[in-house]
Amino acid sequence: MAWTSNNTGPYSSSNVQPLIPDIFVFSEEVADDADKSWVASTDGDGTDLYELIGMRVELISTVVVGSRQVVLEIQDTDSDVVHSFPAHVTQAASLTYNYEFAAGVVNDTIGTTQIEYMMPNLVLQPGETLRVYDSATIDSAPVAAQGTLTLDTIPTGAVKSEGTLTLDTIPTDADTMTVDGRVYTWEDSLTNVDGNIYTGGSLAQAKLNLVAAFDLSGTAGVDYATAMTAHATVTIAAFSVNDAVLTAVAPGTAGNTIVTTETYTPAGNVFDAATLGTTTAGVDGDTMTVDARVYTWQDDLTNADGNVFTGGSLAQAKLNIVAAFDLSGTPGTDYATAMTAHATVTMAAFIADDAILTAVTAGTAGNSIVTTETYTPVGNIFDAATLGTTTAGTGGDDMVIHARFKRWLR
Repeated sequence: MAWTSNNTGPYSSSNVQPLIPDIFVFSEEVADDADKSWVASTDGDGTDLYELIGMRVELISTVVVGSRQVVLEIQDTDSDVVHSFPAHVTQAASLTYNYEFAAGVVNDTIGTTQIEYMMPNLVLQPGETLRVYDSATIDSAPVAAQGTLTLDTIPTGAVKSEGTLTLDTIPTDADTMTVDGRVYTWEDSLTNVDGNIYTGGSLAQAKLNLVAAFDLSGTAGVDYATAMTAHATVTIAAFSVNDAVLTAVAPGTAGNTIVTTETYTPAGNVFDAATLGTTTAGVDGDTMTVDARVYTWQDDLTNADGNVFTGGSLAQAKLNIVAAFDLSGTPGTDYATAMTAHATVTMAAFIADDAILTAVTAGTAGNSIVTTETYTPVGNIFDAATLGTTTAGTGGDDMVIHARFKRWLR
């Protein structure tokens, strides 16, 4: 939308002469829209008058079948129609017509695409509206592309890899264990080096000290070195009898490659395998991608943007994925606290097993929004690789307006 001005009267902003017109051109060229409006300005003291000299309207109709009827309309400040002038011809699909509304012309059709319409003198007061539109509304506005997601089975959630450490004898001084490259060294006399753990004088205390060293609980400088840092990729649970379960922080199959080794002197102090994943195998969660935005299903929710909790049931999973799109529901429970709303697609509530996804921006561009998934259940699927199958995005008729006004300053 643009205004250009050509001051034809002898005035300036500091020297306004009464009833001297200023010529303005109003242009509206936004695509995919066959309903244009302009409101006469209420700037200044609100007494200026706007005389419509003439207007050119170009209407490019889409393939949607129907007879378009171009109408020029004036509305008062209450949006009531005070003047309405329909063109004397209609326009079918897939055509481009140019409509000329002006005084001093006769209603005529020049060739097949030039329409001339005799327009009476029209004057708008401040706050009144000039509207030009297709009154038949055949395809006057763009349509948003839509696709359908079907979930008929609870998604497979990502699972964290787990392994088990057994300690049945107090570790020997200088024994070591390594978890994902991080070395822990047992000492009878504790020195302040990151990774050093005090044997504690008993098996029970050694177990407590090891668990504390992973998450920096316990007493630094007594149970483990003051310089100790927490393990970044693996946690360890409290011992149950002689066994403690180590769990990858991040869910998925990558955790199955986390190496666990030891140099324990007592033969019974040992990991259940050379890597995590024997106690519980890490599993990659099902994913779905909508316009490059990846959603990952998890049985044990972690706080990364895109993570969605499976919820323990199909019904809850459906609620959670809808909530993840618009940040309804409960962050940190239904989906990650770090979740951000989807910027280009919305998702409606499920009806039975189907939910409709809709492009935020209407038009044909929505038909190219990609929807893919890696669901394990075969019935969990999109209706197509892009939006546009449930409802095709369409551009709508294009209308371009250029209107000339005299603004009478009073």
